Amino acid sequence: MDKNQHLSDIVIAGLDDPPRQARSHDRLKQALDTAERIIAERGTDALSIPEIENISGVPRAAIYRYYPDRETMLAGMASAAMERLAQSIAAATLPDGARVEVLVRELLVHVVGFYNEDPVASALVFGGPFNDRDRKSHDRKTDKLIALMNSKLPAHVSPLKMALAIELAFAVLRFGYFRDGKILAKFEHEANAAVLAYLSA
Repeated sequence: MDKNQHLSDIVIAGLDDPPRQARSHDRLKQALDTAERIIAERGTDALSIPEIENISGVPRAAIYRYYPDRETMLAGMASAAMERLAQSIAAATLPDGARVEVLVRELLVHVVGFYNEDPVASALVFGGPFNDRDRKSHDRKTDKLIALMNSKLPAHVSPLKMALAIELAFAVLRFGYFRDGKILAKFEHEANAAVLAYLSA
C-alpha cells in the first residue's frame, strides 16, 4: 500500500464519473481534503457541504455535481477508507506455519494499528453511514483478510467461519472505538479472545 496515497485520491478514483478536467479534479480534491480535515478535527457530525465551501472556497455547485448531500460524501469516503484498509491488509505478511493464536494476534495488531494511526478512517468506517457501495468495500476488505489467512488456518476453519470471526472482531473494535475514541489494548485483547473462542468452537 502506498502510505502517501491520500484518501481523496482513492475517493476520486472510485467515482463512477470522475472529473475529466484538471480544474474540476483539483476543486473536488480540495473539497475532499477539507472534508477529511473537518472529520479529523471535529468528527463526522460537523461535516456539511456548506462548511466545506466556507473553509475551502470550493463552490457548493462543484461539490453537488458529485455529492448531492453529506451522506453520499461520507459514504464515498468510508468506502475509500475501507479500500485503504484492504490494501494495507493485502500488503501484510503473516508467518507461515504459525499457530492460529499467533496469526489472529498478528492480524489484529496490524488492523488496530491501522485504525489508531488514521483517526479519519476510524471515524468513517466505525461511524459512517453504510450503503451498498460501502458494504461491497467492507466485503472486499473481509475477502482480503480471508485470503491472507486462508492458507494459514486449519482445514476446519472455512471461509464463512473466518468471515464471521472477522465480523465479531470488527464489532468488538467498533465498541472500543466508540467508548474511548480509539482502540485500546484491552479491546484488542477482547477481540482476540472472542475470535479464538469462536474459531475453536
